[in-house]
Amino acid sequence: MGIKSSVMRDARRMAEAEGVEILEAGLTKGDHIKLRCRNQQGLVANIFMSATPSDFRAAAKRRSQLRRFADGRWNPLMERAA
Repeated sequence: MGIKSSVMRDARRMAEAEGVEILEAGLTKGDHIKLRCRNQQGLVANIFMSATPSDFRAAAKRRSQLRRFADGRWNPLMERAA
């Protein structure tokens, strides 16, 4: 198993632990993780993450984003509209 697959597995586990349903997962052309997710309110959005496993702060940010999306406090779609 390569580093990308282990990072993808960790991202999926992290999202599921935060209560986000993964509809689709993959890597972008720029080697970022793309998760198409549904939160507890039924909102569907794409969440992009770095695929670099060594940065603890990046992992903490990913977990925070997933937690806030899961409970409806953060909507990545609203960032584009602003």
